[in-house]
Amino acid sequence: MMKKIILPGLILLSSLACSYPRENNLSIGSSIGKILSRAELIPTEISRDGVLELEFFQKGLPETNFKDFSLSVYQSGWWKPLRTIPYRIYKNKRLFNLSPATYLLECGVRNKNGDVYLQLKKIKIKPNQRVAFQVNLDVPPEKMSARDWVVRDIPRLPDNQISYLNNNQVSLGEIIKERDTLVIFFSLTDEPSARMLPMIQGVVKKTKKDVGIVGIVVGQATQGDIRQYVAEKQLEFDIYQDIDFSLTQACKLPFSTKEKKCTELPSILFINQKGAIKAWTEGYNLNIATFVEKAIELLKK
Repeated sequence: MMKKIILPGLILLSSLACSYPRENNLSIGSSIGKILSRAELIPTEISRDGVLELEFFQKGLPETNFKDFSLSVYQSGWWKPLRTIPYRIYKNKRLFNLSPATYLLECGVRNKNGDVYLQLKKIKIKPNQRVAFQVNLDVPPEKMSARDWVVRDIPRLPDNQISYLNNNQVSLGEIIKERDTLVIFFSLTDEPSARMLPMIQGVVKKTKKDVGIVGIVVGQATQGDIRQYVAEKQLEFDIYQDIDFSLTQACKLPFSTKEKKCTELPSILFINQKGAIKAWTEGYNLNIATFVEKAIELLKK
């Protein structure tokens, strides 16, 4: 039996029950309409109709290819699905010209267990008015399973040696053995990656939980540059180096052999004292503060 979970604060109408096939590409109801053009078109002047602007986000970033949503209009006491309504695309927004009425937006994503997280939202369209609606496609942390927290499984922490600033060699297991620790893989040359470390440090302090932080610079970097970065960002935790990417690749982080670089930084692993990875996120994430805070709050209970 497929499990369907409704996000809090949204409206559920039983008449919209759908079946969801277990496949990689989620299909909810029918896809809304046809795209008139994938080029960025300037919106036409609003006439008698209203305009609905839809934007989808994941990790705080625009999700331009999301298609698993549908739209229905309320008519004569029931919701009639709209199957062929056209829309335009303009600056990552889907623009619908709609007759004045009450509509229902339905969209959802699957977690790693295949369960559907469904969002339903009533939207009222009035003549000559524009309604902008943003949809966050991230599964709420409170609804995440143990599998959802971890990007990929590593049964045992690798024992590759990495260097501290004084050139002492140490393994990841030795670093985290004293307490639960956030391990942050980042690059000094990847500005978004490096910029997140002070933010994460602030979040950990805010939680007031006994959680350590460790930074690991991947690839080449001089000790002088690392010390300068630590001083500028006022970091209060240790920084190590994975110069040859051996630990990075042992942890199965996305890596380009052609460019000799990690492609999803920062990668943040929340590892407990026993060496089990309890949470993991990778890549640029504007919602990283929320992820870290919720991970510590929920996994340290």
